[in-house]
Amino acid sequence: MSFWDELICWEFGGGGESNYVEALLSLQRSEPEYYTDDLVKGLIMPMFTAGTHTVALTMEWAMSLLLNHLDELEKARNEIDEHVAPGKLLDESDLQNLPYLRCIINETLRLYPVVRSSSRIVLPKIATLADTTFLEVQSC
Repeated sequence: MSFWDELICWEFGGGGESNYVEALLSLQRSEPEYYTDDLVKGLIMPMFTAGTHTVALTMEWAMSLLLNHLDELEKARNEIDEHVAPGKLLDESDLQNLPYLRCIINETLRLYPVVRSSSRIVLPKIATLADTTFLEVQSC
């Protein structure tokens, strides 16, 4: 089982595994006054929408940038036509052969990051004292 599978799967008394939704429903059965339908829906909904929302925003910005820079759009189209079979949908595994498209994606994420970033950067610094190693946090 992968790290992410272990992270989202919980073990219950009988040793069986359950996913996040089943775990919430189990908690709702044991404490219905606290785990109301609205609370459970409020906890589950972001899990389903977060992934699609961030991808959609990135795609929207990438398309906007390409439509405003038609030469780059043409370069990307030519690269895709050259490396992907006609009629085949573009797949994640195709990106290794599409360096220009990867650059477009990276530049889109650099210019318009989906996740907000802080104006302060926190850099870790390893500091050793005697035989103990500490992780010291410095802000810039």
